[in-house]
Amino acid sequence: MTMKWRDEYEPEQPEDSRPNRWKAWLRDGILAALLLAVCVQAAMYFSTRVFELDGIRYKLESAVGETRRYAPVTSREAGAVIAAGSDTERVVTAGGYQFRIEEQVDKAGKPPAMADAVFRIAYPGGEMFWVELAQGLLLAYDAKGEFYAGAAAYSNGAPAGGGTPADRFHPAGVLAAAYPDFQERRGQPIQFALAVLLLVLGWALLRFERVGAAFYWLSLDWFRRSDPEPEEGEIGAYKLSGIALLVGGALLGLSSL
Repeated sequence: MTMKWRDEYEPEQPEDSRPNRWKAWLRDGILAALLLAVCVQAAMYFSTRVFELDGIRYKLESAVGETRRYAPVTSREAGAVIAAGSDTERVVTAGGYQFRIEEQVDKAGKPPAMADAVFRIAYPGGEMFWVELAQGLLLAYDAKGEFYAGAAAYSNGAPAGGGTPADRFHPAGVLAAAYPDFQERRGQPIQFALAVLLLVLGWALLRFERVGAAFYWLSLDWFRRSDPEPEEGEIGAYKLSGIALLVGGALLGLSSL
């Protein structure tokens, strides 16, 4: 039993087909450049930290010294959020309100909460909230020590009935605006990388018969045959798998955002 790489996988092209070959390579180059551009944009997208406040998602727009300006991502009508200060004292301005955050260093790691970090947030009107960082989660409590989940209901991105500052601006969101380390990254980069791999593999199967031939030999299906050579059209059938991989890769990439 002899395995060989048959020239029939990619038959010789006549001389007058060279321009078509150049067109094919040009098309492949354009698609590769387009995929690279998409990957660069995706890397920027995944690396951007965001947080939610008043039902709106924000991302960093500019930073000058200790002052950071965040622009709304999910609403054009919402105003910017300004965070200023450093170390243990910071101020967040949002929706015409000012929130003062102070880290309670002496309370970190102390019973009963044993939190990794504790912050006190002063709301307009003197209302006070506490936020504890415990096992990567931000937990908010009111002045009575009761857990605070927020109370505002939203309709079309706006708080129903207006809502108080505490209802609209949850303490955990205010804290995330003040401390970039508590902001989240968007999307699933690993899932997007897998989608790119599927797209490249699918296009290779669709474009190059030699790739389909390689998959045929790697499948070891030929091992059970008396003649290991692929039957007519068997290699070309791998193009259907390529189309399926392209569709799957595109869907997976969209769902990763």
